[in-house]
Amino acid sequence: MPSSIPSIPFDVLDIIVDFVASVPDSDGFEQMDKETISTLAAWRSTGRYFDAMVRPRLWQIVVLDDRDSRVHRYEELQELLHASPDIGGFVQSFAYKTNPNSMRNDPHLPNILRRFSKLKDIQLECIPGILRWADLGQDIAMEFQQLFRLPTLTMIELRGVKEVPTALITSCKNLTRLILRDVFFDCCIDQVAKLPQAHAAPVAASPPPQLKTLELWPRVASSDILAFNSLQMFTKVESLRLSVFDEDDLRTALAVMSSSQASVRQLKIGGTYLLDKIGDGDWKCQLDLEQLVKLEHIQVYCVMDTDAYSSKRLPAHLIVLLDRSMPSLTVTSLQISLKIYVLGTELMLHLTEGWDGLDDIVMAKYPKLQILRLHFISLFSSAPKEDEVMVRNHIRSVLPKIIASGAIKVQVITDAGLVWDL
Repeated sequence: MPSSIPSIPFDVLDIIVDFVASVPDSDGFEQMDKETISTLAAWRSTGRYFDAMVRPRLWQIVVLDDRDSRVHRYEELQELLHASPDIGGFVQSFAYKTNPNSMRNDPHLPNILRRFSKLKDIQLECIPGILRWADLGQDIAMEFQQLFRLPTLTMIELRGVKEVPTALITSCKNLTRLILRDVFFDCCIDQVAKLPQAHAAPVAASPPPQLKTLELWPRVASSDILAFNSLQMFTKVESLRLSVFDEDDLRTALAVMSSSQASVRQLKIGGTYLLDKIGDGDWKCQLDLEQLVKLEHIQVYCVMDTDAYSSKRLPAHLIVLLDRSMPSLTVTSLQISLKIYVLGTELMLHLTEGWDGLDDIVMAKYPKLQILRLHFISLFSSAPKEDEVMVRNHIRSVLPKIIASGAIKVQVITDAGLVWDL
């Protein structure tokens, strides 16, 4: 018996069904006895049962990619959604990926978007390059506007889009997760009434969404974030990811942290600019974690340059940043992730200096810390994989106080994703 019915040609399946259904009597005439009828009815019921179970799962995620010529079948999708309108209600996650060179403004796309009535997640991505919101075309932009207003929508991810109407975000009543990367808004928070209404009724003014998760990747203008911040959208953020690659990113980080200081429990932070400047005595925009009074989990992520690698020293900015987490009575887990683009390196064993600062600060200022994870990522490495015994011995030698305490679980995460407990 085959494990998969679709592997059987349709003609063969038809012959099987015909054989079961057509049983000749003694005179040669075809007839169906009660057992045959029951068998066919059971097949039909089973098919319907599984169809009802499979369809919602099959259509749970829809991805339309203008960049891939193999998936330019918008007309077929539109016809399918028109013939089976219930399918649109099964779609919970929708992603539209494009770039300025492949943007098609397909006339079928508005009709497709109109069918997605119960979306929970939406992703609009332009890679490579930057897409102007107006380049979507009025019809497509209008349908996206309606999707952003769905009461079921809880997550939005935007990447590589500029001149995005700020009102699209502020009008998402139940939005709890927002991910932004290379995004620039129009900074007009009062533009809801000016957006084209299409077939939908105007949306009445309502309180802005209260985000639970906020991820800010590089190149999100601080002026845009300040516009959202003025609406108190970040006061309930519990999970915060910040990427600080320039001074504007740092201003953004400071604004968000100030607004969410009483709610953030998980902080992921990284970026070369922050880590270069944070230890500079003349630097006025200090990123102090002490204001995050409920902080429980910290993950610091940075890319090391070749100069830092040559010093064989754990980056000093990590120590400075962690030293500024004064409410560490609440912090229970800390992960340090280091990445280096160097050929032939064994990063874990190469870093031999600067660990004493980490050892002292963790023991002095993190009395509630339960787990310390050290994640080393050596890209383009031609060196052999580090020996587990050598790594264990190395970490034990550079963090003697933490290891001796026995109260903190130390883990090393390798390039291959292996987790070694010390």
